[in-house]
Amino acid sequence: MIEYVHIENFKAFKEETIVLGNHTMLIGTHKSGKTTVLEALDAFFNHSLPYSSVRNKRKPVSIRCRIGDAYFKKVFSPPHFLIDYGKCEGDFSKLTEWDYVYIPRSPLPLEHFHYTLQRVHYKALLLENANLFAEESACPLRFVDARVERDVEVDDGLSPKDRKALLATWLTRLKGRVILGIDVVENHIRPEDMESLHASFVQVLLVSRQKNFINAFPYTIYPLYRREMDKELTTLTEPLRPSQRKPFILVEGKYDVPWFENALIHLGKFKSYRVVPCGGHGNIKTVEAQLRKAGFRTLSVTDGDAYGGDYALSRDVIELYADIEFLNARFETDFTSPPPKKHALFSRLNVEEETFKRVISSYPAHHLHASHVFVRELASILKDYENRADSAL
Repeated sequence: MIEYVHIENFKAFKEETIVLGNHTMLIGTHKSGKTTVLEALDAFFNHSLPYSSVRNKRKPVSIRCRIGDAYFKKVFSPPHFLIDYGKCEGDFSKLTEWDYVYIPRSPLPLEHFHYTLQRVHYKALLLENANLFAEESACPLRFVDARVERDVEVDDGLSPKDRKALLATWLTRLKGRVILGIDVVENHIRPEDMESLHASFVQVLLVSRQKNFINAFPYTIYPLYRREMDKELTTLTEPLRPSQRKPFILVEGKYDVPWFENALIHLGKFKSYRVVPCGGHGNIKTVEAQLRKAGFRTLSVTDGDAYGGDYALSRDVIELYADIEFLNARFETDFTSPPPKKHALFSRLNVEEETFKRVISSYPAHHLHASHVFVRELASILKDYENRADSAL
């Protein structure tokens, strides 16, 4: 799965990093960058980069992704913004097994999806077994609906509901390692088909404007803001209902989110909480006050070097919970024991702090486990919080 995408000089973003969960719903105000994320990934995987999407026509567009343990960077250089392989980074042979299917906001003719999905499916079959490519059964869509055999001229007479049902059926028949991006998902998919989509894809990235879709989404919700978070908290409070009684865990920054979400998965509590980054520990109290005023329950957890939250971690910064083998392998350090404080960690690094945090945000997805010290510490915090909440009832 894509663990983060770093976007430069593209549409809404001069420069921005988005940390993604296994399945992620992007929410935010108009022009906050929701569609930008999905289109940037389309450019990265499918080299579809409209000239009009470039912010500064004198500078290149850069899109970086970490997919599992592999890092990739693609650069599209002026004046024509074609991919510039001389400036790209990563082993692109590792990308051949991945596909990204992007469904834009406005519904396209079903012929378009037929072509795209056949291409993805045939590629998966070819990678799995080249002999299958010649078989009659290799067509993934022929048995889905008889109307597909007529060159998919099925828009005529199809109701919006039937169209959505047909598209969902096609999507769930895809093979291979496919990431799905859908802009304004309610335009394309019925609510009752969402669970099957989540089960069918390695990763699903969605944008929605509809409260029912957002509140029913059980995975990561990632808010995007045009201004400072404390001035746009309606991004969270407007679509989400306090009546669902799912507390927010307020953390300092976006790179903390994978730590908490993966720890919650190991604790069996992922669907019981939502993790929300506050853009720094200085914002936590303001965010907490506004959310509580709107009727939400909150639990704030800061780094050990900060003050002002309900709870503080025992270590200065969350990155100190990574094991030294990971640190030494990724950053060419030579730690023989865990650094006790953040100064001892950052003083040994040869990369900028932002780059370090971005890279190490991939650690929790692969290295956290039920007995990891961070997971056990969060378990203790949640136990105390839940006991206090029960006592207050």
